[in-house]
Amino acid sequence: MDAVDNPLLTKVYMPNGSLQHFGFFGGGPASDKQKNYLRALLRQHAGDPTTEAIRTYMNELRENPEGPVTAATRTRRNSLYAAAATPKALAYRTLSGLVAAAVEAGKLIRTGDFLQRIGGSDLPDGVQSWFGRHVAKAYRKATGREPLRVWAQHRTTGKFIHVMVYGPIDDALYAGLRSYKATRHLLASNFAEAA
Repeated sequence: MDAVDNPLLTKVYMPNGSLQHFGFFGGGPASDKQKNYLRALLRQHAGDPTTEAIRTYMNELRENPEGPVTAATRTRRNSLYAAAATPKALAYRTLSGLVAAAVEAGKLIRTGDFLQRIGGSDLPDGVQSWFGRHVAKAYRKATGREPLRVWAQHRTTGKFIHVMVYGPIDDALYAGLRSYKATRHLLASNFAEAA
């Protein structure tokens, strides 16, 4: 609803042509004192057609989600637009924060990276996933807490998944190799190369 639609509102002082900032110089959020003063005026002149037109207009503004835009709603709306336009990779990187930076720097590694390092990159996804579960179980048993997690893109599907990360020489990685039957052969070949 626009103020010019109601002839009773034409005689009301409206800065910027809107009752949203009724009685304020330059607009902006109303103080409690200003709100109470307006409420008192509306109460005092209740029943007057102009007062009721103002009251109706103000109530419609309050209930209309597409009504006038305040500074707060403009900021909120622009933030939502920016978030919607953000590429997925950047959004997940932001969620992971410093953990993702540590993974990129090599200070933390994913179980898939560890398997690749010791020659297990040819293992099927299911085996690698179960290896990750065994490593997580060993880590929880050794430390009594959950491993750090990072959002990473799956190597075959391309979807972003939440994976656990560990130190490059964490004992849990080797305990996982020992405890999972499908990866024990990697541990044996690793020791044979070292000898």
